[in-house]
Amino acid sequence: LSRLENKLQGKEPYSPAARFLWDHFGNREFRPVVEDDFSDYVKNHLYDDLSQDIVIHREVEISPLTRSDILITIFNS
Repeated sequence: LSRLENKLQGKEPYSPAARFLWDHFGNREFRPVVEDDFSDYVKNHLYDDLSQDIVIHREVEISPLTRSDILITIFNS
């Protein structure tokens, strides 16, 4: 996640990627993207950053009253 943070903030060697998480409505009006778009962005980053031997699930119900925003399963080759 620290590499994602560096990407979003534009720390070397990245250019700022946080702009991809905002919708532009003209006249300097911006709104954050919807949660599904943000989750997809994070999911894609994790696939690229970790490996292809993972499965990422969003909004997983762990138990009746417990949910996880992101659950990552890593497979050992």
